[in-house]
Amino acid sequence: MGIPLSSHHQGDCLVWGGTRNGRYAVRSGYHLLIHERAQADPGSSDTTEMSKLWHTIWSLQVPPKTRHFLWRACHESLPTRRNLHHRHIIDDPTCANCSSQVETAFHALWKCKTVQVVWQTLPWGRRLQGAPYADFMDLLHRCTQLLSTTELQLFSMVSWLIWYHRNQVRMHQPTDQITRIVPRAQELITEFTNEQDCPPVISMQPKSDVIKWKPPVEGRYKVNYDGAIFRNTNEAGLGVIIRNARGEVMGSLCQRVPFPHSIEAVEASAARCAIQFAKDLGLMEIDLEGDSKIVVDALLLSGPCITFYGHIIEDIKLIARGLCSVHFQHVKRDGNNLAHLLAKRARLNESLEVWLESVPPELVSKLVLDSSFQ
Repeated sequence: MGIPLSSHHQGDCLVWGGTRNGRYAVRSGYHLLIHERAQADPGSSDTTEMSKLWHTIWSLQVPPKTRHFLWRACHESLPTRRNLHHRHIIDDPTCANCSSQVETAFHALWKCKTVQVVWQTLPWGRRLQGAPYADFMDLLHRCTQLLSTTELQLFSMVSWLIWYHRNQVRMHQPTDQITRIVPRAQELITEFTNEQDCPPVISMQPKSDVIKWKPPVEGRYKVNYDGAIFRNTNEAGLGVIIRNARGEVMGSLCQRVPFPHSIEAVEASAARCAIQFAKDLGLMEIDLEGDSKIVVDALLLSGPCITFYGHIIEDIKLIARGLCSVHFQHVKRDGNNLAHLLAKRARLNESLEVWLESVPPELVSKLVLDSSFQ
């Protein structure tokens, strides 16, 4: 079993698995429902087609707001008159331009007679108008099959400008003639492409200092920990190294364990292993330092940690209360290099290996470089 257990009895609590902090959020509930609906859909080929469609859309060389606009249009989340009527904001869902049909995203961007003149100016637009479509997503899917990348980018920009023009007219704001939409779309694409091709401005500011391991103050010990994941064997590695103010090693270890349910659980397990190792060595004043900010923030939290790995966090806090002084600290990966290498080494060793006042022979050179802080 890969589920890490607590070392002491803890009461049960409700945990929401859709977020990292264990608390329910509407967004996570929405994503869970979408995921369940996709899994329940027997048409796996449809899911593959949709993945290809969105990969194509998000890869287009157009402004991000245009790609986002296409996503909203496909999911009928634009503030069309039908949506506004559905939310009881307006009384009439009929298109204000043609007054003949309900205004959906598909109607506003493609079917309305006031915008058909825009698409008819494009050769591929005339070809696309000859076929029936269920909605805007169906139209966009057809575009990805028939149009070149350049034409698809123009389709995207024209669609966005049609919506922009519609909003300007609705708000009685000045706007170009609708016949200017295609030329303006071409201009915007050219501007965006040229901007992307410009070389980045090289900053003349000096680079910040390289992050290295820093020793604790005299009389304290720094306990660095890290975790590594071995996906091919469904296991994880825990690495710990303890040093004093002069950079001398008090002890190090690496341990291979079954992979728990998340990366955060691996990091939390490494932190628990580290503080227990320090306690076993009789070190009572320590700085417990890791490169997972999520775990460090959980350790610094005054209240209970209601996540799937919360019981491990509570174990660490319980052990910490038995020591004289414990500081929970975060450091970037470069400052946690030895612990990371020890965690990766667990792939090759026995379940648990410990070195007192030393590190594995192959890591001695790394230790010398890592401890050159003076």
